Amino acid sequence: MRTVALPHHHTFNQINTVFMMKTDTAAATSHFSNVMLTGTILLANVDVNGLLDYGLKAFLGGAVWLGYKLAADYLDRKRKSKDNELN
Repeated sequence: MRTVALPHHHTFNQINTVFMMKTDTAAATSHFSNVMLTGTILLANVDVNGLLDYGLKAFLGGAVWLGYKLAADYLDRKRKSKDNELN
């Protein structure tokens, strides 16, 4: 830890504020380092090919579902309009 030489006319609160600012900066850097280390450890065993494969399957499955949903809505509207014409 680096010491700061301050003139004698500073009050205790001013000196304490200087040391608190230095401590807060060090704590923020330490916290960021801890987060980075934890993220690196958690992501070290991620199977990227498996995630890409899953993402592709999920996208295709969603596209098929959307196609069926749009077709069902279209057929339902067509049926309702036909029923309205008959009445």
